[in-house]
Amino acid sequence: MINKSNDEGFAEVVISANTPPPLITLFRNDTHNRVELHLRGEFGSPQECTAEIAELGQLSTQYSTILVYISSIGGRIDLLMEIMGMLEKFNTIITATLSDANSAGFMLWARGDVRVVAPTAEMMIHRETSGYINKTDLVLERYEFVKRRFERIFVEFCGHILTQEEMDRARISEVWLLGQDLIDRQKAISWEQFHSNDTLPREVMEIVEVRGQRYVVQDGEFLVPVDVVFSSDAVYSVFDVVYDLPETISLINDSQDATDEDDEDDDDEENDDAKQLEAKTFIEDDFPDWWTTIHFGTYNIISSERVDVLRDIMRSVFGKGKYAYSPYSSCDLLTYIEDGSRYTMFEESFTLSDLIMAILTLLDDPYSDRMSEWLTDHL
Repeated sequence: MINKSNDEGFAEVVISANTPPPLITLFRNDTHNRVELHLRGEFGSPQECTAEIAELGQLSTQYSTILVYISSIGGRIDLLMEIMGMLEKFNTIITATLSDANSAGFMLWARGDVRVVAPTAEMMIHRETSGYINKTDLVLERYEFVKRRFERIFVEFCGHILTQEEMDRARISEVWLLGQDLIDRQKAISWEQFHSNDTLPREVMEIVEVRGQRYVVQDGEFLVPVDVVFSSDAVYSVFDVVYDLPETISLINDSQDATDEDDEDDDDEENDDAKQLEAKTFIEDDFPDWWTTIHFGTYNIISSERVDVLRDIMRSVFGKGKYAYSPYSSCDLLTYIEDGSRYTMFEESFTLSDLIMAILTLLDDPYSDRMSEWLTDHL
């Protein structure tokens, strides 16, 4: 507030409006080779964040990982969807909250591939609220539309975090959770665990072997003897290793993978005939034999290539973000989402051919047709 005199000599008061801080602040963290997005405040109109959202899309072409810090009571769903769409451009999304993530803030947090929470953080989720003043029929039409739209978003974002009881309760009330609750149910890692291990990039140590003894090369000059057991075909996600995630997948190529190319070469001529099959006419005999050896589920170690096959099939048939695969949890689960509801395909170990046959026998088109199209392209 500023006091000043006008031309007539009378005192007048000028009230200066303080510009509110931005909802989104973006940083480039080149030490960790990632983008960091700080989201603090209420989700308002997408127009208020036009520049930040556009910059976020541009940064996704330069970085593969984004860390999103969230402190929000929630707000408008349209801005949530705008932000979420840009986050999907990154390969890995890490979400963290130290204070509160409510409503739309919780839904954004739940999308993280790595989810971090302080034990005392406040977490709240509920279904949508809306107001509509008009004729009764229009109110009812709007209500049914909002319910249909938000059910789909709600299940997709939160179905893998909440129990079914919590999902049902959120439709009519609020569900309140402490960060510790989500840590205990292995849906998140603690801030302490994340922060203490967030040390990328990690120093790469050279290991040499001299007369059967392995050594770490130190300062390019000294050899320090070490006992290291190598598995030459073991590959792990850096996030699984660094953050010790509770639901890790060991991506190990077994000997079967080495013969896959040979099998495909041998079957090329036979598969040319299979490509001529019409939709829905595939039978298990049409599949290469090695497809029945690709297992998913409890205690089955699968290669990164095989995970990619599963992802490719589910995205081709059901669409990106319309399925969930949770291996190595208390209940191995493969589900897909249709009209806002989640349907279970497998709750135990299954093979690639099991998955394909299960989709082909679905009564709801166009899923079986899409599966047939995928097979035509890959057999």
